[in-house]
Amino acid sequence: MCCISCAQPQIQNDFYQGLISKTDPQNIAETTEYFEKALTGSNVYIRQAAAEELASLMYGGAELSDRTVEQIRREASGPWAAAFDAVGKIPESAAGPQSGAASTVRGSSLDNLLSLDLSYALTGLLNQGWGIGLSFEKKVFDFLSFTGVFGHMTFSTNLENVNCTSVSISLFSNYYPLSSGLDRLYISLGGGCDFMHYFGSGKLPSDPEDTLIHITPLVGWKFNLIRFLRIDISVGYKFIITDTQNYNDVKDYVNPGFRYKAGFKIIFNEIRKKN
Repeated sequence: MCCISCAQPQIQNDFYQGLISKTDPQNIAETTEYFEKALTGSNVYIRQAAAEELASLMYGGAELSDRTVEQIRREASGPWAAAFDAVGKIPESAAGPQSGAASTVRGSSLDNLLSLDLSYALTGLLNQGWGIGLSFEKKVFDFLSFTGVFGHMTFSTNLENVNCTSVSISLFSNYYPLSSGLDRLYISLGGGCDFMHYFGSGKLPSDPEDTLIHITPLVGWKFNLIRFLRIDISVGYKFIITDTQNYNDVKDYVNPGFRYKAGFKIIFNEIRKKN
């Protein structure tokens, strides 16, 4: 009880310090920090007042974390709560001068998402090799985006002493029914090509160059674990359109049929913004 009661004066002090600090437009970062601290208190009226102050700062152009935005939505009352429910997004000015586009209150503030796709590294490791993947997602409408994916892997095949190096290029269209950002539920349809070259001391295929073409519909859910780390959980079905005599030797890499994926994506945009 003592710890809780002793903490309340500090929470109140943070709120009043925020009110004082906001009189100087140069102190936006400091003001935001005071109100964010006040937002964690147990007094519901202070939390609501802090949420309204932060909402005003956000709509004025201040950059807030996704976690803070979610707290604002939960605590906002009166006209602010109605505004959040009715509008559901931050105006263009709140996205900051570098964004140039609207961002969502409920999720990601990104319209362009450049990320490191760790699923390629995992697939490479599972096949006694290594890999790296990069993806770039561009929002074209509030509910629609396109994603380009580039991946490279070197791994072992089912042939003795024969390895394979691959380059993968894919393009997907993504529909977001629940969000105007690049997060939450999405439905995708896309396809791509895998260009492979076999090498090693074993008996190589008669044609060491190979190309596979696939089409993959999927449905998934994206959310941020922390600001710059996104979890992408999805299920889909990979249709192989073209295959060759070498197809059975790389099935573990190609992963045809039903695909269950829990991917980790490092968001370079957020790391750059934080720095």
